[in-house]
Amino acid sequence: QAAAAAAAAAAKPKTPVHRPVGGPLPLLTPPEPELPFELPPHVTIHGRVNATAGEKGRTRLFARTSGLVRPNMAPIPGLSRLKGKPGSLRLSNGVITLAYSLPTGRLIKAMSRKEGWAMPLALEPYSYLSSIGTETAAGGARPQAAGAYIFRSHNAANATPIANPGVPVRLHVVVAGPLIEVRQDFLDYGNPAGYAADPGAALNTANVYAQLTTRLWHGSDAVEVEWTVGPLVESNGLGQDAVIRVSAPAVRSGRTFWTDSNGREVVLRRRHYRAGWNLECKQPQACNYYPITAAAAVVDASMAVALVTDRAQGATSLAPGDLEVMVHRRSTRDDFRGVSEALQENICNCHGCGCASMIVRGVFRLLLARPTHIAPLLRDHMQRANDPPQLVMAQLAVRAVLPTPTPQYGVQATIPNTTSPPPPPPFPPPP
Repeated sequence: QAAAAAAAAAAKPKTPVHRPVGGPLPLLTPPEPELPFELPPHVTIHGRVNATAGEKGRTRLFARTSGLVRPNMAPIPGLSRLKGKPGSLRLSNGVITLAYSLPTGRLIKAMSRKEGWAMPLALEPYSYLSSIGTETAAGGARPQAAGAYIFRSHNAANATPIANPGVPVRLHVVVAGPLIEVRQDFLDYGNPAGYAADPGAALNTANVYAQLTTRLWHGSDAVEVEWTVGPLVESNGLGQDAVIRVSAPAVRSGRTFWTDSNGREVVLRRRHYRAGWNLECKQPQACNYYPITAAAAVVDASMAVALVTDRAQGATSLAPGDLEVMVHRRSTRDDFRGVSEALQENICNCHGCGCASMIVRGVFRLLLARPTHIAPLLRDHMQRANDPPQLVMAQLAVRAVLPTPTPQYGVQATIPNTTSPPPPPPFPPPP
């Protein structure tokens, strides 16, 4: 029996953990915790977690970064005395705590004891069906298809979640020392039964695939979100425009939101409004999208939510407390704006060959703070995202045998805060 157990453990797939450049963190595979209850089939956890009785006596799991290089593998006391399956999993880095629903696998809440706030929060990929120009145009105008230059939703419809809302999201959590990593797979299974019956087959027939990897680094005041979207496929002859949407309904931002101006100042935006003329908005999604090169934010009197991007993208806020950023597009028709072909970038760089579309990946920094704190926080992370440290290597001229390598650091002191003293908040109340 011992030999069989050892063979099974050796055959079990390893779970690598990302390590920072220059850090001593090895690639670890934390063990699965021994829980007195079974987790839902779509949830897996590696590393140390604790449990306590939450609201209404329900069991609640929680984990926290330790700041140590290696995770604490000590036994977890008190688990055997808990009754009932857990309803949520709370993950904290000492600054920000995120709560995930175990039955659904989705993010449901964020909180900070340091600043004394808590609010509902959702983070999920959505997609629009792109227009092919066959809808009846208002006022007898020529129908306009979506393409490389034109974003136009089919029948002006809103975006829908990529994953079936009735199907749990695959949730994989790794707790390893200074890092908590949450991986979510969003698959359009079409029906809830397909998930339990044959997840592999469901993956092969999914219309859209997306993955969110959320990381909490110990002591960080930002949530790192790595998104992967694709391949996008046609649906009944229609293309798709994929977006990542953050929903914080407690932020009562009304019709206003903010976007950066070439990475410097921020500009107040208002849905269905232009300062210089009376806007007639026939495409409620497209006419409210604005270019961003660094960040977008929604703010009210008590709370602010911001996204810092790693590239130029389009962003909007179509509901109070919502932020969405477009990350991937695929159209089936030319928009007749000069490209003379549909927006179909394939993995193999061919056209009309039937190959899958490109898979794109990027990183957001999600910032949650009071309005009085968001300005320096936003500027700091915009600087980090736009000017990250560069890794430089060179070949030594000498060929002598060198002693054991010693880490060398070019930065000998903490880099000063570029916003110290903090400027006044760049988010004045909208007129």
